Amino acid sequence: MTLLFASLEEAYQQIPLNKTLRMVVAGHILCVVHTQDGLKAVDDACPHLGESLSKGRVNYLNELVCPWHSYRFSLKYGQEVQGKYCKDLKFYKIVFVDNQVFVEI
Repeated sequence: MTLLFASLEEAYQQIPLNKTLRMVVAGHILCVVHTQDGLKAVDDACPHLGESLSKGRVNYLNELVCPWHSYRFSLKYGQEVQGKYCKDLKFYKIVFVDNQVFVEI
């Protein structure tokens, strides 16, 4: 496990609701997202053509929208929701220990 934030409060200060943050963790480039369901961590590269998903946005349906071609990915399941062919998002497990926020790489 690798530490992302010293506290959940710090995480929410750095990433407002429905926003993203690009983070490099243990050699992996992640897009960390503050969703309605809490924090999510996914590969930052869009599975379609590799654009940085942290440059995208989160819509009202809790989907991460790629800034290049507007591919929409479910932040609950990882699939592209419009039926366009591409791989699913790769999620990384977020773990909370003593109010600290870790990610499993």
